[in-house]
Amino acid sequence: MNDGYYMDFNPKYLDVFKTGYAKLLDSLQRESPEPKILLISPTPYDEVTHGTEFARYSNTVSRYSAAVKELAVSSHLGLSDFNQVETSC
Repeated sequence: MNDGYYMDFNPKYLDVFKTGYAKLLDSLQRESPEPKILLISPTPYDEVTHGTEFARYSNTVSRYSAAVKELAVSSHLGLSDFNQVETSC
């Protein structure tokens, strides 16, 4: 949640996040290849409760969530997407 620095989207910080996430994943898989790994996306940022404290931060978090999803797909791993809200009526 805080990897976007609570500011408007900045691709520089997303690159840092993606690089760090990939390094962590690589390290986990190298050290212990047996366990199954499930990636988890960031949770949504609640702009209703927080109001304009960090305006447009939900957009930043959504981009980070998309990056985790891309990593899950490219690494052939499962994903629990906490950011995507699905409803059915």
